[in-house]
Amino acid sequence: MLRFKLQDALLLWLAGLFLASQIVLATIDDYFKVSFSESVTGTCAAYDSDLDTFMDDVVTLAEYASEAVKYAQMELDQLSAEDEKKALVARKLFTAYFGIEFDGSAPTEATEDDWDTLTTNIETYETYIETKDYPTKKNSPHLFCKSYGQWFQWSAQALGSDGKGLSDTDGNGLSISDIYSYEYTEGKTNPYWVPAMNNYIFMPSAVPDDVCDYIPPKSEGKILGLCVQGNKQQIEAVDGSDTPVKELSSPENVLLCPSAFDDSNPLQPYNSLDDVESAATEAIEGDGLGGGVQLSVILPRSASLYHEIWHMVTFWYDSGKEIRDAGSEFVGDVTYDLGEVLNLGTEGIVNAQSYMYFAVAYWFYASRTDWGTEVAGTFFTETFEPWTYI
Repeated sequence: MLRFKLQDALLLWLAGLFLASQIVLATIDDYFKVSFSESVTGTCAAYDSDLDTFMDDVVTLAEYASEAVKYAQMELDQLSAEDEKKALVARKLFTAYFGIEFDGSAPTEATEDDWDTLTTNIETYETYIETKDYPTKKNSPHLFCKSYGQWFQWSAQALGSDGKGLSDTDGNGLSISDIYSYEYTEGKTNPYWVPAMNNYIFMPSAVPDDVCDYIPPKSEGKILGLCVQGNKQQIEAVDGSDTPVKELSSPENVLLCPSAFDDSNPLQPYNSLDDVESAATEAIEGDGLGGGVQLSVILPRSASLYHEIWHMVTFWYDSGKEIRDAGSEFVGDVTYDLGEVLNLGTEGIVNAQSYMYFAVAYWFYASRTDWGTEVAGTFFTETFEPWTYI
C-alpha cells in the first residue's frame, strides 16, 4: 500500500492541479453525448448552462476526493499546521462516511481491505475525469434531461438499429424477448426503446410511464436522476434461424430529471459549489454558521450528477469474466438518508450517496483552506461541527 510523505514537489503538484481545475472549466459534452435540440426525446435544451456548471462541480468534487485520499495517508510530523488539519479532517471523514479507522497514516488492519476497495473506486472515478474512460465503456455515455424513450411489451417485435422491425429468414418477426433473452425476467424488467440511441435499455417494471415519476425503494420522493447500464454486445442465433442476429452495443446513459434543476425547491436552495461557497462566506462573516446548518441542505443541485456518475463508472457486465480490478465493487444505492449513511460503516463503500456527502464535506473544509478563508470545521455528522470536534 502506497503511503505519502510531504515533499515540496507534491505540494506544488497539488496546488497546480487545483489551480488548473478552477481555470479550465469542464463542459458537459466533454463527457457525454447530449442533445440540446428541442426535437429530440429527452432533450437538455432548457439546461445547457446548468449542465456545464454541474460537470465542472463533478470534476472539482472528484479532485477533492482524490486529495483526501492523499492527505489521509500523509505523516503528520511532515506537514504544516494547516495541512495537518487537512489530513486529520480527511481521516475523520473517511471514518464517518465509510467506517475506515486509522492508525496514524494507515488504515487499521481490520479496515485495510475496505480501504483498498474504497481507494480503487475513487481512483476509477478520477480516471474517468482525466481520460473520459471507465472499465465497462464501449461507447460514449448519453445524458438526458427528461423521459427519453418508449416502453414496450416483451412480446413486441424487436426494433433494429435503423428503427425497423427485426425478422428471421422466414420473415417472422423476432420479439424483444427473443433478441434480449438474457435481459428478460418476467414481471421484473421491461424494455424501453431510446430513439436517440436506436437501442433498448431495461429497467424495473415498477418504473412508471414517465421515468421521472419513479419512487425507488428506500426513497421518500421521486428520483432526481438515474443511471442505466449499457448492453453487452453478443452474436446469437435466434429460434433456430440460420441468420444470426447481431445486437448493437448500447452505451451507459444518465438521466437528470427536471426536478434536479428546480431552483424553487426549498430543500435544494443552491445550484452549484460556488453558490454554497458564497452562502457559507456570508454565514461565517455574520457568525451565522453554527450547529444548525445541515449538510443535506447545503448540498448543491450539481451533486446529483456526481452521484449518478458513481453508478456509471463502477458498472460491470455479466460476461462471465472479471473486467474490474480485483477488490473494486459496484457502487449502488443502499440508502439516500444522511442519518442512515452515517450509520452504514464500511457498507458506505458501495453507496453512491456516501461518496457524494463525503466529497462535499471534504471540499467544504479543504477548498476554503486553499483559498485562505478557512472555515473552522465541516460535516463529520449531519450538521456543521467546529474544529474542536476533532
